[in-house]
Amino acid sequence: TITAGDGSISNALHVMPVTGGEAEMIAEETTAHWSPDGSAVLLEHDGVLSLAAVDFSGPRDLVNGFLPVWAPDGRSFVYAYEHDADANPVLAVADLEGTTVWSGVPGSLPTWSPDGTRLAVEVYRPETPVIQVIDVASGSVVYELEGRQPAWRP
Repeated sequence: TITAGDGSISNALHVMPVTGGEAEMIAEETTAHWSPDGSAVLLEHDGVLSLAAVDFSGPRDLVNGFLPVWAPDGRSFVYAYEHDADANPVLAVADLEGTTVWSGVPGSLPTWSPDGTRLAVEVYRPETPVIQVIDVASGSVVYELEGRQPAWRP
């Protein structure tokens, strides 16, 4: 977000050289999510996730969704594509071709295990929030416990 001299705010994606200088606008109303190794970027724009080179060239649409989180190995990502009746985001995992590995799992704050085999998510329930641990290969819930804000120990 950049504030212009007239006080207006822009949610455009800008890139600025580390050495200083003018910011270059890349795209309007777009959020960038860099891969773990910095070699690619997921662009989030109007409910579509696109994959582009690190210089933002050659973007190609992958899936309809929002709030992507890269897997530690950079070969897949988890993203939300709608909300359930309790306002939990509904999640899916896709590869870099846009092929869905699994979908339909509710949860927010998806956090990858360091080895990339599991995801921890917070699931809102009216009685009490829970953390679910999900097997990435199948989308199955491995276990659940009461709690909030999942995190993995390195």
